[in-house]
Amino acid sequence: MAGQDWLGWVAAASLLATSLSVLWGIRLRRSLRERTSELRLSEGRFKKAFHASSDGQSLTRASDSVLMDVNQAFLTLSGYSRGEVLGRSSLDLGVWLDPADRDAFRAAMINAGIVRNQPICFRDATGASRDGLVSGEFVQVDGVAMALTSIRDVTEMNRIQQRLLSVYDTVADAIVLIAVEEDGGFRFESVNKRLAEITGMSPEFVVGKRVEDLIPAALLSVTLGHYRQAIEEKRLIRWEQTSDYPSGRLTGEMSVAPIIEPAGKCTHLVLVVHDVTDRKAAEERQERTDEQLRQSQKLEGIGRLAGGVAHDFNNILGVILGYGDLMRKQIPEGHPARPRLEQVIKSAHRAAALTRQLLAFSRKQMLQPKLLDLGAVVHDLTPMLERVVGEDMEIEVRAAAELGAVSADPTQVEQVILNLVVNARDAMPKGGQLTIETANVEFDDAYVAAHPTALAGRFVMVAVSDNGVGMDAETQKHMFEPFFTTKPLGEGTGLGLATLYGIVKQTGGHVWVYSEVGRGTTFKVYLPRVIDAAAEPPTPVPRPAQGGVETVLVVEDAEGLRELIRELLEERGYTVLSANDGQSALALVQGRVEAIDLLLTDVVMPKLGGGDLVKQVRALRPGLRVLYMSGYTAGVVTRQGVLDAGDRMLDKPFTDEQLSRAVRQALDAPVLAYATGA
Repeated sequence: MAGQDWLGWVAAASLLATSLSVLWGIRLRRSLRERTSELRLSEGRFKKAFHASSDGQSLTRASDSVLMDVNQAFLTLSGYSRGEVLGRSSLDLGVWLDPADRDAFRAAMINAGIVRNQPICFRDATGASRDGLVSGEFVQVDGVAMALTSIRDVTEMNRIQQRLLSVYDTVADAIVLIAVEEDGGFRFESVNKRLAEITGMSPEFVVGKRVEDLIPAALLSVTLGHYRQAIEEKRLIRWEQTSDYPSGRLTGEMSVAPIIEPAGKCTHLVLVVHDVTDRKAAEERQERTDEQLRQSQKLEGIGRLAGGVAHDFNNILGVILGYGDLMRKQIPEGHPARPRLEQVIKSAHRAAALTRQLLAFSRKQMLQPKLLDLGAVVHDLTPMLERVVGEDMEIEVRAAAELGAVSADPTQVEQVILNLVVNARDAMPKGGQLTIETANVEFDDAYVAAHPTALAGRFVMVAVSDNGVGMDAETQKHMFEPFFTTKPLGEGTGLGLATLYGIVKQTGGHVWVYSEVGRGTTFKVYLPRVIDAAAEPPTPVPRPAQGGVETVLVVEDAEGLRELIRELLEERGYTVLSANDGQSALALVQGRVEAIDLLLTDVVMPKLGGGDLVKQVRALRPGLRVLYMSGYTAGVVTRQGVLDAGDRMLDKPFTDEQLSRAVRQALDAPVLAYATGA
């Protein structure tokens, strides 16, 4: 609460000079209206008010500019005596008004007959320069046409204003002065430099526009409601708002306070925007991490329960199957009870198979681990997998060279791959493309910090990708839970992915899933790589990834990931531009004269995908280097026709080191490899 009150005070203090200037103008206009009204009521009352005014007042004969009367405030401001002023032409007092200001004032009076709050410079009798605001209009006094002029000395207030404006442009928050117009509308009257820094909108672009010209239609009603609430309740109103600006998506803590004149009318609003975009992104990343941890803990609890139930149930099934076999020996073939007994025994075996799956999920199966080459396992399984998926689906196998070994139960590994392939088949009822890939990967502590279910170290990955129906976020939250299924009743037990999860965890690995509704799914299974010094030489430790000073354009629709990439690259010295979709990125490239050294873009994005974005950007900048990133594997992306010769791709999820190394390698690659059409 103290921090929020501070924002209100900073806004009020920063705009004190501006609001005082507005109030002076109101008072001056009211003073002139009162003078004119006094003339209509009584010239005597007018003269009394004329001489009592705290502003410097003068009456000049319109025909020859001779000063006919001045009040005491005029004499005090000018430093002249009454005898030195009266009867002289105002033109004779050239030292009084700056010539340029005087000529501008006279021209305005001749053209419009009235002037309000025109800034001027004047000098008093000693020659000291002063700042003022001058207003004037033509009136009739004793039947003679006169020019009534009012001058206010604002020298000291201008000094105060300048000091406050220095604060106005150095505070960490964006501050906006909004004028409340006669029709009830709102217009941006003044902004500080910070607004341009966080939104990308210059003061020249903002000032003078009405609120509805800049605020998106979806937020306009809520925004205007807060403005009107501040006016009606005469107090500071706070809320949080997220909107898209030229600089990207911004989340701000908004505070709006009214400026009330003595008569009770609200003339202006002071809006303060405290940028909390980075804080919100960090909170969202932490929430996702916490959700992953909660889900992992939930599955752990379910696993313990399933293991206990399966253990006890296996004992019961052992009794049923034992007595069934005994009865089978006693009941000959052809006996009427024999078929019924066979159904009991068959059902008991099916129940035993279910308990084995539950034990796999709970990681309580007996393992018979062996050193395996996952590439060889996939190769040997492929003929059977082709029969499983049918003729309307194509299986593509992409095995990495020099794949590391894993220590795992061969039967369980085959079951994991089979379960993933069966799921992929069911996700493509009308056929499609299925890709199986293997690769060596390595995760560091930074990756583990963002993925609580993972472990740091070296792994062998097997990935199964499809271009089927995909899964929504809610399905992904429950997909590893036993008996959870999206299939129709009777078409699935809901234990396939639960079994897979248990097997992988029991082997010391983890599973990562990337899926979008209507676009397909990729399951990545990571099993620990076995390092056998006797069998293979130790892998040399790679040199740390180097940073750079180049400019990288990051295009990623997931805000949290986009901000994380920006932070990681900026820490290594790069200049980072960012966009939340392909269209925004294209507009940024079109409007930028400076060089862009690398385009780092997601493949699947709304509005304009990564492949189409690259084609349009390369038409503008033919030699631009490109680095794709995707949760789908490189094989799937290549098959979709996105990658051109020489293009590179970074698999999600990736570590800081993997990101930095991929960016550096892409930047160091020959430009010719990226030539359009090559």
